[in-house]
Amino acid sequence: MNKRFRILFIVSWIITFSFLLLNVIYGFAAKWLTVSLNYLYISSLICLYITSDFLKEKTTNSEKLVVLENYDIWGFLFIIASATGLLLYIGFKSSVILVMSVSTFFISIWIIIKYRKLISKTLIVNALVIGTLSCIALYKYIPSLIVVFISMPCFFISASLLNEKFQIISININKRLYNQIIKSFFIGCFFGLPMAISNLSDVISSTPDKWLNQFWQPILALNAVTLEETWVRLFIITFIYAFISSKTNRRYIPIITAILISSIIFGFTHYPHVNIQNCFNIMVLYGLPLGVLLYKRDFETVIGYHFIIDFMGAIAAFLINSNTH
Repeated sequence: MNKRFRILFIVSWIITFSFLLLNVIYGFAAKWLTVSLNYLYISSLICLYITSDFLKEKTTNSEKLVVLENYDIWGFLFIIASATGLLLYIGFKSSVILVMSVSTFFISIWIIIKYRKLISKTLIVNALVIGTLSCIALYKYIPSLIVVFISMPCFFISASLLNEKFQIISININKRLYNQIIKSFFIGCFFGLPMAISNLSDVISSTPDKWLNQFWQPILALNAVTLEETWVRLFIITFIYAFISSKTNRRYIPIITAILISSIIFGFTHYPHVNIQNCFNIMVLYGLPLGVLLYKRDFETVIGYHFIIDFMGAIAAFLINSNTH
């Protein structure tokens, strides 16, 4: 943690949280002002964890995940990114997500086979827990529930295996550090509070999901949170890091690339439900800080950060739906 930015972060947290809370209550702020505060807060959060030693760090792994002798990794990534962007631009969002989901699933299977000797019973149990949390809201959609329950454990196991081999991030559940899991979760909730309050403004000004009509349903926010963080953050960041670190021993190159790509994927999975500008805002205001927190803190922190945003939004949606009826 960058001590020089600690005071700046605390001040920006207080200002952003207080102002946005007043805006939710009284609705007096212009959209550009709330967005500016969001960017100020996220900038202070990222600066809090990016230290001057970051650019000097070296990768510690000697093994290479892949060896592309006749192909350049950067050119390969550019082609994939360009093709994905083109498909999104011409309106094939569902096809892009489907292709990415299926392709990354098979990649996770390949990783599991490659490092199968590292799989433990504890890891399998943890993966089943993640799979269960990822599909708790799908009890009415059995086909989707089955797909998610099969795929999410595979993503979690493969990401955990890569992390064990390449030492990328911290996953406390795999270390059985249960006190740290709780601590990290609530730290994530604390970090995410200003963005949760900001998100409330959007929920209140839009038409909330009609299915949120029971008092217990906001807890189902864990479904989307665990699913998205396991796939978009945990798996994609660890895989891209391990993939690119085969080409360089400078740690910041693969981790920055991994965070950027995961943030772009996270932002554009919301298209066309939101416009391109809002996709960019989601990418920067949510994707980037979650990626930084995953790398600099742990998996449980990003779960807490994302959960408080979706949970408070779900509570607001439930209250609105209750008053409507």
